[in-house]
Amino acid sequence: MSDKKDEEKQEYAGNQAAAVPPPLPAMPEAPSGTPPGLEYLCALDQVLIQQQVELVEAIANWEAENKYAIKNISGQQCYFALETSGCCSRQCCSNKRAFVIKIVDNSQRECVLIRRNFNCCAQSCCWLPCCGICQHEIVVECPPGTEIGRVHNSCGFLRSTFVVELGEERIAYIKSPLCIKRGCCICLDVTFQIFSAVNDEKIGCIKKQFSGLIKEAFTDADNFSLTFPKDLDVRAKAILLSSVFLIDFMYYEEKPKEKLKVVDKD
Repeated sequence: MSDKKDEEKQEYAGNQAAAVPPPLPAMPEAPSGTPPGLEYLCALDQVLIQQQVELVEAIANWEAENKYAIKNISGQQCYFALETSGCCSRQCCSNKRAFVIKIVDNSQRECVLIRRNFNCCAQSCCWLPCCGICQHEIVVECPPGTEIGRVHNSCGFLRSTFVVELGEERIAYIKSPLCIKRGCCICLDVTFQIFSAVNDEKIGCIKKQFSGLIKEAFTDADNFSLTFPKDLDVRAKAILLSSVFLIDFMYYEEKPKEKLKVVDKD
C-alpha cells in the first residue's frame, strides 16, 4: 500500500514539474553599454507579443488598459508591457489616445518606456501623414528618462510606411501590406516588412497573427511576432519592438462592436 502511495506521489510531483515552464536559458554576456534590462534581448532574433484578453472589454465593450506578454520563440515570457492612460481618453479618443507603455523584465525592472501624445489630426492612411501634424508618433526611452529613438508613420503610395529613428539617424523603415485590415480574409496573417534605411534590404518583419475567430471578433486582443537580425544594436531592437505597439494601436485597437461591423460589411 505504501509503495502505491509513493508511486502516486512521484507521479503527481512529475505532473506538477511538467506544468511549470522551464526557466529562461542563461544568455551570453551582453556587450558593454547595453541598457539595463535588455541583456536578454541581445541574444534574440525573434519575439512574440501576445496581448492579454480583458473580460470587461468583451462583455461590456469598455476599453481597458492594454497588457502584453513578450515571449521568446519557445513561449517563455521574458518581458511584460503595460499601458498607462486616462479612462476618459480610452473611451472617447479610442486608438488616438495618449499613452505610456512600460516594458519590464521578469524581475519587474523597467527597461523601456514608450510615450505617445494625443493628436486629434493624426491619420492612418498612406498619404495624409506627408504633413507632420497628421503623423502618429511614439518616443522610446531606454532606460526610462533617456530618449533613444522615435517611430512615426510617413507618406506612402498605396501602402503605409513607418520611419524608425535611432537618435537622429534613420535606421529602418516599415512597409505595410496593401490590405492591413483583414476584412473577409480574417483568418490570414498580416505582414509588415522591415527594411534597412542604408541599403533597402529586408531585415525582418512584423506579423499580425490570426488569433482565432472568437478572439478576433469579440476582443481587441492581438498577437504579433517580430523578427530582426540577432546582431542588430539592442537599442534598435527595442525601438522595433516599440513599433509593434504603435501598429497595434493604429490599426487593430478597435472595440469588439466596431470589428463586427467591419466583418459584416465585407
